[in-house]
Amino acid sequence: MAPELPGLKAYQRVQVESMQPGELIVAAYDVAIQACEKRDVQRAAAAVYELMNGLDFTYTDVAGQLVVMYDWIYRQIREGELEEAQRFLVELRSAWAEIIQANESAPSEISNGMDAVG
Repeated sequence: MAPELPGLKAYQRVQVESMQPGELIVAAYDVAIQACEKRDVQRAAAAVYELMNGLDFTYTDVAGQLVVMYDWIYRQIREGELEEAQRFLVELRSAWAEIIQANESAPSEISNGMDAVG
């Protein structure tokens, strides 16, 4: 195990605290995917658990579907089926990354359109 560098934990905490919600979701997927690759069941399960806990149930349809998928992925991880879990995590991460990218570009397109009108 590599020695910890002084201040690394503080830097990582600040980095995480400065992330937007969508970035945190993608980061949790990254942790889960990497843990599956390393066959680290505990870390992969913890990351998926955090994804489940972060669901916003004011969007009942989407959150309901995601909780079912996360629960299935969580069970796959706990049963040692890490490749199967990783396959689904990669797909879901890709979808989230696309949504985030689309949301980031939408405001600039709207303001550019407004500039052309005004």
